[in-house]
Amino acid sequence: MLLQLAKLQVQPERLTRSWIGTILDQQSEIRSLIDSIPSLGRQAETIAADAWPDAIRRAARETKLPAQRCPPTSAWTLDAALGFDPPDPAPRGKRPQ
Repeated sequence: MLLQLAKLQVQPERLTRSWIGTILDQQSEIRSLIDSIPSLGRQAETIAADAWPDAIRRAARETKLPAQRCPPTSAWTLDAALGFDPPDPAPRGKRPQ
């Protein structure tokens, strides 16, 4: 999920319905894991913070943009990431190529 949020941070104009679906699916999966494993929930913020550097490295490779476009530490708290409701993507003809 952090990968998708990092990509959204650097390329919001590239948001697609598929990308939104991935974010929503991952939010649901993470919530289910936290509900199923309460001890995981207590560590989730730390796990997410530790995963951020990998997320921005992967986002940089996928977007072909420099990793420096993302902050070195995540601006997303776990609650914010799980509660994020992605906007609708721009109409197809309006998206830059």
